Amino acid sequence: MGQFLTKLKSRRESTISITIRKQTKDFARVWLLFCDRVIIQQTAKQLNPSLYRDHWLFRNETGVEFYETRWTNRQHKYPSRLGRALITDNTCLDSVYVTFDKISQPLSCVQIVEWITVNPRPRLVLIRKQVVRAKEEILHEHDCIRITALDNSRYVLDLSGWQFGYDDYFFTWEEYKSKCMAPESPTTVRNPVVENIQIAERYSGYPSHLETIQLWKHNVTQASDRKLRRMTRGIKLTL
Repeated sequence: MGQFLTKLKSRRESTISITIRKQTKDFARVWLLFCDRVIIQQTAKQLNPSLYRDHWLFRNETGVEFYETRWTNRQHKYPSRLGRALITDNTCLDSVYVTFDKISQPLSCVQIVEWITVNPRPRLVLIRKQVVRAKEEILHEHDCIRITALDNSRYVLDLSGWQFGYDDYFFTWEEYKSKCMAPESPTTVRNPVVENIQIAERYSGYPSHLETIQLWKHNVTQASDRKLRRMTRGIKLTL
């Protein structure tokens, strides 16, 4: 009897996971569309991983790729994983800002939507050329969205996680903690109202970018599900 109930619970959680993934995939497509249209292109040059073997996050990690990046006005062709990382690089804050209000609108199976920050555990690291030279800290807090379903199972929607070499945008909370968060990373739940104010202050010196993300936020929040699907038709999430 116990095994039967466990199987039922597993099946129900799987169904909920599939439902929430289906309901949120258009937000991932929206973000790829935004990055393709708005984000300045970058070039990438691979770095020797030994340069960062003493970094606190990579001492016990293997297989992590490091790239030095810089802005460019020219088109460059890269393997899909690196190309996806380059266009989503450093967009986590904007991705949550633009989509959070829409995602917070009622979704079936969902009871709580939270704006969170964590310390990432990247498989691919993009480092600005000036940061490489200055030897500054190469990683900072990462913004994403945590969703709690009606059965209390939890999931993460990470619309910019491709910048770290992640192959997906949707994870169970346990999977995300084990694979995508640095060891002993804190999880901080942000107040969306406060974050919105701080973003306006942060970009006060960049009025054009602030106006752009405010416009996208408005359009995404007001769009119907059908319109979101239509505007992102043809955008592939798989690498």
